[in-house]
Amino acid sequence: MKLALQNRHLSAPLGRNTDVLSAEVVFAFEEELAKTLADCFLRRTMVGLKAHLGLRDVDAAAHIGMRFLGWSDARAQREIENYREEVSRLRLEPQIVTDDR
Repeated sequence: MKLALQNRHLSAPLGRNTDVLSAEVVFAFEEELAKTLADCFLRRTMVGLKAHLGLRDVDAAAHIGMRFLGWSDARAQREIENYREEVSRLRLEPQIVTDDR
């Protein structure tokens, strides 16, 4: 990916437990027209479809947004909060099954 070759910081993985490069976050916003971190994680990079739902990498992605996409601290915090709220609906809580026969 050209972005990763141009900037060594973007050539690093987004987090320790992912193979997604930091450059992929920037690419999702600049080239694929992602509008939110949820859009980036759930529909562009697919980080949000992993077992941890991308929650391990959301802070790093917000930092990438601040450093390379011009996000303010307020926007980064808003993106993190909105992402956590959105994926909270995807988490399946264990159901207690009772036999009411």
